[in-house]
Amino acid sequence: MEIATVVKHPCAGMTKAQRRDFEMIAINERPRGGVQTLKALKARGLIEDAEPRIVGRDRFGDIKVPNWSIPLHVHRQWCEWCSKQPDPTDTGERDVSETIELQTCEHCQKDKDLSTMTRMDDCWFCAGCTAGFQKHFEACDHKWSPHIDSMGDEGQCCDRCTGFVRDEDFRLLFNKPAPDRS
Repeated sequence: MEIATVVKHPCAGMTKAQRRDFEMIAINERPRGGVQTLKALKARGLIEDAEPRIVGRDRFGDIKVPNWSIPLHVHRQWCEWCSKQPDPTDTGERDVSETIELQTCEHCQKDKDLSTMTRMDDCWFCAGCTAGFQKHFEACDHKWSPHIDSMGDEGQCCDRCTGFVRDEDFRLLFNKPAPDRS
């Protein structure tokens, strides 16, 4: 006779935001919650600090964003729990009330409505910070240097404002071809 075992979600008893961010990290996505959510996950031993991800480079060096991992024994528990769950697409219904559409801006570190944010590489920025970057970029007397961004796109990086423009978009923005890559 086989004995059925009940596997609990590693985040059992935690908030929806904590559970969502744990699952985002488990599938190698950026968590959307704030610092307190991540602190709670770390305090329970569900996530660990990992090597920061380099998302770009400017005149001051590498641009790094925090990164997290899940300890192997916790990840196994989560995978086991997932394997016991029904397929959520079977019903075609979703509980939209569980979705919290907040994202932390990488620049100002404030939680903002995700629908108003801009994603650059793996980083989210609020509308206010994006507008500030745009204003700074437009006011700059650019000095371009060839650069390859974190996604492998060839482009030009401004040595003054650290703005990056892909070579293929350069003509659209400046009505001239991108500088030579030599």
